[in-house]
Amino acid sequence: MPRVIEKLVYKYDELSDKAKENVHDWYREHCMNHDWYEYTIDDLKSQGVEKGLDVDEINFSGFYSQGSYASWNGSIRIADFLDVHLTPEHTDYARYLILRDMIEDDWVQHRVSVSNRSYRGYVTTVEEPEDYTYRGVEESDTLNSGMFKGVNVEHIGRQIDIDDLLSSLHEWMQTEAGEYARRCYKQLEEEYEWLVSPEQIAETCMANEWEFDEGGRTI
Repeated sequence: MPRVIEKLVYKYDELSDKAKENVHDWYREHCMNHDWYEYTIDDLKSQGVEKGLDVDEINFSGFYSQGSYASWNGSIRIADFLDVHLTPEHTDYARYLILRDMIEDDWVQHRVSVSNRSYRGYVTTVEEPEDYTYRGVEESDTLNSGMFKGVNVEHIGRQIDIDDLLSSLHEWMQTEAGEYARRCYKQLEEEYEWLVSPEQIAETCMANEWEFDEGGRTI
């Protein structure tokens, strides 16, 4: 036969400290299944654009295990990358200025792809930029724009040792791609920590007028 049982219910702020801790554990386990990271991901992608990175996708896992990571895939616009990162103090400043003109004039590819495919799933890898200078170039070919307009392509390629410069550029872009991935992880971690902080959980519970039993279990 059905029977009525009376049970005391509590608002969050009426719970004991121990019961609140139980609420926190429950919230972290059951209430963070939504896409809480969407706005953060959008913001990170916008930050990438400002640095010459076109980010298609950011993947992450976290935040309390050794397997925590963030990685991304997309591409790097090489000329824009140089515009952001190259400064007059750089050892190879002049060589990179020439390379940039060669990129704008289509003698070096404009962008390289970035992937996070690996057997462990979280290594961000930058494609090596290709040099078109010696592929089908005619002896008479010259740069058509930029401060080095009219200079012979083969000659200027040798002058800047373009193969060596592209190798250095690849290492540079790989470093920055990895640093961007680390920034992604840090910003996502900070957002998560804020969302599951006791203060934010308390605010959510109060705003939704959730009720609990004495031990902090939801009613």
